[in-house]
Amino acid sequence: MAAASTLKNATAAPKANDSARKVMAKNAKSEAEKKAKMEKKAKSDLKKKIETREKAARKSQKKAEKLSKKKSLKKNNGKIHFESAMQRDEAVAYFEAIIGGLKKGTIQFKSDKDTVIVRPPENVGVEVRAGTKGKTEHVTFNLSWKR
Repeated sequence: MAAASTLKNATAAPKANDSARKVMAKNAKSEAEKKAKMEKKAKSDLKKKIETREKAARKSQKKAEKLSKKKSLKKNNGKIHFESAMQRDEAVAYFEAIIGGLKKGTIQFKSDKDTVIVRPPENVGVEVRAGTKGKTEHVTFNLSWKR
């Protein structure tokens, strides 16, 4: 009978070890899942933080541009007057720069210390006048729009 009892104990020991291993494996799996979940949440939180900072940076930049625009308009009342005698090629380059700005949606005019930035919308009013007076010929272009 002692031999039967020893045999029972010998077979019970591996079963106990198997169940202990299963519990340990289950705990390890649970811990790994928790760790993965925490890492995923940390990545998500970091992504949200980055998006929030980028949004704040864009907002700050937009606000700075708005203030800069207000300052430039107050400084020179939003007007720059330009007159010059130049070669035809220079005049073409000047108007091409204006056309480039018109295509982009922002035209910047600078004169000494003054700067005026205008932002034409998709639809603009165009007025062209041409004429002769004595020995002088002239062409006047006027682009206008509402803010």
